[in-house]
Amino acid sequence: MRAVRPEQRRNIFLVVKEALHNVVKHAAAQRVTLTMIWSGSLQVEIGDDGIGLMSGAETGEGNGVRNMRKRVEVLGGAFEMKGGNGTTLRFKVPLVDGANERSIAAPRIG
Repeated sequence: MRAVRPEQRRNIFLVVKEALHNVVKHAAAQRVTLTMIWSGSLQVEIGDDGIGLMSGAETGEGNGVRNMRKRVEVLGGAFEMKGGNGTTLRFKVPLVDGANERSIAAPRIG
């Protein structure tokens, strides 16, 4: 079993939280699924049966999607979001001890 470092855990939690917030706020969905698979890396998929993506959402024109993508990339992962009948968001993050412990926050001075 591999321990997840605090910064990894924080960024993963915030991405999942934002994705679920977007479903509640924008999707008008009846059903949402959250799947997490651990196999050397963490793979997360969040899907809903809502109205799909608004124009520009896939490219991250809104702050929420842009921040989710940035958090996953900071951890050395890959982020993907697709629309259609509902929306599916997927990301994969390698969980290597200490190799991806960075934050998107501005560094503290002093």
